[in-house]
Amino acid sequence: SARARRSFKQRYEASVRERSRGRIETTVEEAYLERAHVTGLFDAHGELIGGYVINDTPPLLLLGPVPQAVREDWLARHSEHTQCELVAIWKAPRISQAVSAMVLWPRIVRDCVMAGRSHILGLGYDNRMNDIYGIARPLRIYTGLRADKPQLQQHVSIYAYTPLSITLTYCTNVVTELLIKPSRRVATKLREQVTR
Repeated sequence: SARARRSFKQRYEASVRERSRGRIETTVEEAYLERAHVTGLFDAHGELIGGYVINDTPPLLLLGPVPQAVREDWLARHSEHTQCELVAIWKAPRISQAVSAMVLWPRIVRDCVMAGRSHILGLGYDNRMNDIYGIARPLRIYTGLRADKPQLQQHVSIYAYTPLSITLTYCTNVVTELLIKPSRRVATKLREQVTR
């Protein structure tokens, strides 16, 4: 419904502002949400606590930040009708990384794979997640300042995942967040105790 899409839009935009500490201002138009597949994540009380958007209807939003020559080269090799895009991923601050990894992301990956497209476009800002995204080696279509909004001076990376590479990216992130990082914290604490 229009009301549900409006609520999703407001919560997503507020989440981006909060998580970036005001450095990133973004918006997703309601008209875009009307033609896309909007998925909300709700808690036991019915409160919207996260979500994402998958769009498979051209024009693709994520090709907007790409310079015209790069975009034309990409589309000459990959029709827009063989692609979809994953945007507006967010979660409420009170939702842990574990819940995100075990509940939100499996749904995202499943829906991306079920879309049946050869490529899933994704956006990365200049942050630590770009390192995670790069491990599974998605195609990087473009990295640089947004071509569509140069006044923002916003550095972005546009990726093209295959169904396999988005699945591998998810698995890599789970291993990193739920196994490697906690193991490092435990090892650090043990070393501190031994050196006392």
